[in-house]
Amino acid sequence: MGNQSGKGTVANSDRGVKHDNRSNQTVNRLSTFFDKILKSNATDHGNVTVDLHHFKRLFSLDEHFGEKIFSYWLRSFETQLSVEAMSKEQFVSFASYIINLSTFPDQVQFYFEVFSGGKDSLSSQEFSALVSLSISLELAKFSKEQKWNSYQDPVLKSMEKSLFNKNETVTKVDFNYWMNRHCPKLVHGFHPYVLSVLYDSANTEHDVPSGDTFQQVQDEHLLLSLIVLWALNTYIATSYTTYVESQSSDTSVLQTHSLADIIGPGGWQLLYNSNAQGLSLNRFENHVMSYAGSTLTFIEFEGYLYCAGSDSEWVEKADRWGGSDCFLLQILPEYRVMQAGAGLLYLNIQDRKLPKGLYFGKDTRSTILQIDSDFAKVKHYGVETALKRIEVWGCGSHSTYEAQLEQRKWEHKDAEKHKNRKLKLEDWKNNPDRQLLEMGGIQTEHAER
Repeated sequence: MGNQSGKGTVANSDRGVKHDNRSNQTVNRLSTFFDKILKSNATDHGNVTVDLHHFKRLFSLDEHFGEKIFSYWLRSFETQLSVEAMSKEQFVSFASYIINLSTFPDQVQFYFEVFSGGKDSLSSQEFSALVSLSISLELAKFSKEQKWNSYQDPVLKSMEKSLFNKNETVTKVDFNYWMNRHCPKLVHGFHPYVLSVLYDSANTEHDVPSGDTFQQVQDEHLLLSLIVLWALNTYIATSYTTYVESQSSDTSVLQTHSLADIIGPGGWQLLYNSNAQGLSLNRFENHVMSYAGSTLTFIEFEGYLYCAGSDSEWVEKADRWGGSDCFLLQILPEYRVMQAGAGLLYLNIQDRKLPKGLYFGKDTRSTILQIDSDFAKVKHYGVETALKRIEVWGCGSHSTYEAQLEQRKWEHKDAEKHKNRKLKLEDWKNNPDRQLLEMGGIQTEHAER
């Protein structure tokens, strides 16, 4: 039955439950839940065990996951059981074993073995099932009608390409390395979900998000789709979600950096969409500058989609800027974090002595992305191609967005005032009164005195 890494651990917990420091309260709660499982099924009259079908119903969000959890339990025995069903004592022991996985590395190892079928390697199909659960946990917070075809999604294919690199399987060590580098929160929602099921506290009813952001991410014409947002949320630092997390009213065990909060009322805001506002550096400046918060910039060109995260306000500087939470992530065609950390961004709009445009990459001699001042071309590692579109999302509070709008209004009024003042000065030069004064020997220009 594959690698029996869990053998002896779960099986022996049948008698070890007496010694595992689980409180009597937890044991009693699990026992009560076991009884509830049996009573909830009309065909279980007189039955005293739970089987595979019960586990599929328990984990109804993804019944294949329930099947994998049950199979993990079966593999923990030296020999195949004559009856593939759990007694109350066995259920309490197995549930206690899962609950006792208190550290994240232990949890990652457990769920890797659940999806790999106990092997030390993971196939692309098994990886797809793992990703499907991760996304299902988020989509469940929107509505039951939200569906996702994992096998056809380009983001998943991009992740598979990054992880497997033409190999048929990936080892546990390589999977952990890849996940920690590119999507460290990929399985963060798994254990809270399983605990919520075992503690009989899973909340399947959620308020469907409302507002412009929720409608926008469902628009196929935007780069930030719901699935792209999910992928980003497996990586981004809390500096991009601190506000929405603090505003969340969901205190259930399922709450783990919920996308519903990010795109709900008061969540992220679309600052600039080149398809709507025009593809130009001036338009970019007008819609992005003066936003005093972190942002995500999406750049699309021939066959590629990148996301650049800025953990601070966009500024014009002679040097590269950005804090420790900045990153440059390639989403398509291969999902991978290219660079991360301080000094990743460069922007110049006005200084004629410096290169104009946007630059992404720490190394000035080998910039990963370089967008010219005309916003027509992009150089990808020096190879020039046409720039297709750019999108920028603000990740701060709604008050941050409102403050930017007020600042833009003030700048517009100030520019109009200076423009009118200049026009008045130009009118004065041709004014007949000025000419009469000068004919009388009175100089009207300060520079001529």
